[in-house]
Amino acid sequence: MTRLCLFLSALMLSTAAFPAAPDLSVPIANPSFEDVTADGRPAAWSANPAVYQVDDQVAHTGKRSLRFVNADPGRYVLCTQPVALQAGRLYEFSVWVKTKGLTGEETGATICLEWYSDDGKYLGGAYPTGFKGDNDWTLVKGVGGRIPKDGTHCSVVVYCRKAMVGTAWFDDVSVKRILGDPLAMVMTKPNYRGWLPTSGPGEVSFKAWLDLTDIERKMSGLALVASVVDGDQHVLATHAFPVTATEPTVSLAVPSTLPRGPYEARLALVDKATGAILSSKSDRLVKLAADFHPRSFIDEHNRLIVDGKPFFPLGCYWDAGIFKPDLAALYADSPFNCLMPYGEMSVEQMDLAQKLGLKILFSIKDSYFGSTWCPPSIKSIADERTYIESFVKQFRDHPALLGWYLNDELGLDLLDRLTAHQRIVEELDPNHPTWVVLYQFNQVRDYTPTFDAVGTDPYPIPNPPQMAGAWARTTREEVAGSRPVWMVPQIMSWKCYDPKGNGRTPTFDEMRSMAWQCICEGATGLCFYSFQDVRRDPDTPFDVQWDRVKRMAAEIKQWSPVLLSTDKPAAVTAEGVHLHCLVKASEGKTYVFVTNDGERDHILAMQVPVGMHVKRLSDGASLNTDPRGRLYDYIPFEGMVVYELS
Repeated sequence: MTRLCLFLSALMLSTAAFPAAPDLSVPIANPSFEDVTADGRPAAWSANPAVYQVDDQVAHTGKRSLRFVNADPGRYVLCTQPVALQAGRLYEFSVWVKTKGLTGEETGATICLEWYSDDGKYLGGAYPTGFKGDNDWTLVKGVGGRIPKDGTHCSVVVYCRKAMVGTAWFDDVSVKRILGDPLAMVMTKPNYRGWLPTSGPGEVSFKAWLDLTDIERKMSGLALVASVVDGDQHVLATHAFPVTATEPTVSLAVPSTLPRGPYEARLALVDKATGAILSSKSDRLVKLAADFHPRSFIDEHNRLIVDGKPFFPLGCYWDAGIFKPDLAALYADSPFNCLMPYGEMSVEQMDLAQKLGLKILFSIKDSYFGSTWCPPSIKSIADERTYIESFVKQFRDHPALLGWYLNDELGLDLLDRLTAHQRIVEELDPNHPTWVVLYQFNQVRDYTPTFDAVGTDPYPIPNPPQMAGAWARTTREEVAGSRPVWMVPQIMSWKCYDPKGNGRTPTFDEMRSMAWQCICEGATGLCFYSFQDVRRDPDTPFDVQWDRVKRMAAEIKQWSPVLLSTDKPAAVTAEGVHLHCLVKASEGKTYVFVTNDGERDHILAMQVPVGMHVKRLSDGASLNTDPRGRLYDYIPFEGMVVYELS
């Protein structure tokens, strides 16, 4: 008991106390572009001299900088340098940029880190948002994930994003190793805004990930301390758990007598010998009034509940500017029930959506001062709340509102502001959830304080479609299955963004496979990208592709009651190479959904309770099991098959 008290005393009085990093700078040759080759190129950097030249008239520090000048949007070239990074380590990187007349749809002048295997396979990277237009010297900074063990070839890259034209300057490149936090945590229960049950006992559960790479501690000498505290920092419940695994789950009972109000759930990683806190994380808890009944919310099964009924968001991205009566009516005559329009929606547009029976995921994702699409009315970080309030207060009671779209791929360098926006919306609108979408599919857990539902956006075509299922699975794992996953599958051609590139229109089978890969890996909503791109596809007429999209969506809509069911299925297992499988139950029957992400047919192995009847619904065929209840079936290339067990 004495040691536990020591832990708790430290927890109340301290913040995370793992050691500050010493100078861990990574050597970069010619980081300020002061050294120049005979033909004007930056020494030690690989750069196309038609675009990149050393400029001895402009500099952030020293006498020179690197100048980018490009007038051809079809020309996309980088300035790179190999850099020696260590597997398993974390790195922060930065560059100072200046821009003049830099234009294009992308985010401008920036920097990135990338890592590759020995055979040249791309393994990952980190890509902070850049700057365009006219900007004086501004620091662009990013933090990457840990370098994988086979990431033996790494590069630092300064560049302007694809199809950018104009002028930019780069100076003072820096890469340094940072000490990673040994504790990552997701509060898995409660799974929505920290809402505790209005009556009866509650429970707080944490999924933790421990990474001791950067601290000198052994697992046996550590403990996890979970606690619940009130606003006056009084400990209401606590327990210490010895650390025996790197991915533990711990739970703590919450008194049923808690009065209405806010609380805090904390998890600390503690050195048992000294009581020193190596890291501490927290999340909010709320005991709601018993008579509060939100119009929409996320239930304990990660389902969206709207007006008391489960709702499977099935929609597309739109351009708000084209949401007008004719196109809106065309869209409403489809299986889709919602849409996410880029841009500010008017009252008239929201009324139109309601008239057509459509729900809106309202975008306030541009409300970050300094971001690429930030509206002119936001002149400082302080203006962000005013902007958010103006829309939330205007539309929070509109019957067409489904939720709020808070972030479109912004980086972790904005984590504090992303979290603040989430809290503002929670405060102003307890009746609608938030949603964010990230390309950073393997960093989702770090974004957990910033959303109620999350999606990632894999667009693999013209390459094989496996990326969709892989990203959906990782997204679900990153939140330990404790948040709704509303994925963003591809229906557009990359040629919409790069007419000279290798893009093409996804086929019906590819779109169907990608959608069902996401569903089988845990998605409880889908919002496809994008309606406006299907309209401007340079290769496939709109009517042709839209008919394919509607046919694919109709199948998902048909099965959505089963996908949303919480009935307990029969004891069935289904597996196979390149197969994604989901077992659900509804109205006394068990269903097995299987899709094939591979480039040829693959064999499904299914184990069912002896005596169950198995029907393949695509052709109505009854399938025989062996005496042990096992059967095998072929799943066609990019196919999706549903089995009914009764």
